[in-house]
Amino acid sequence: MHLREPGLTWKEDFASGTRAAIAGGVTTVLVMPTDQPWTSTAARLAAKPALAEGRVHADVGLQVLLRTDHRDLEAMAALGAVSFELFTAEVPAP
Repeated sequence: MHLREPGLTWKEDFASGTRAAIAGGVTTVLVMPTDQPWTSTAARLAAKPALAEGRVHADVGLQVLLRTDHRDLEAMAALGAVSFELFTAEVPAP
């Protein structure tokens, strides 16, 4: 799911996206890292749980963007990232 928080909540947010998942019978979702700004650093990942607190209706796993320099890989894993997405095209700067 794209749960577009922060930045693009007019498309979908933690509350609306997880409600839609539950309505469709889905109990666990992974949050895509393509919000605004993209979740490509440990600092941005660390901010996500506060955005979701008290507003999710399904189990949520946090996915992050794996940059080519891998500088935040270990820190993002320590923060609970459950999936790392690697893009083969240009991505926004951190």
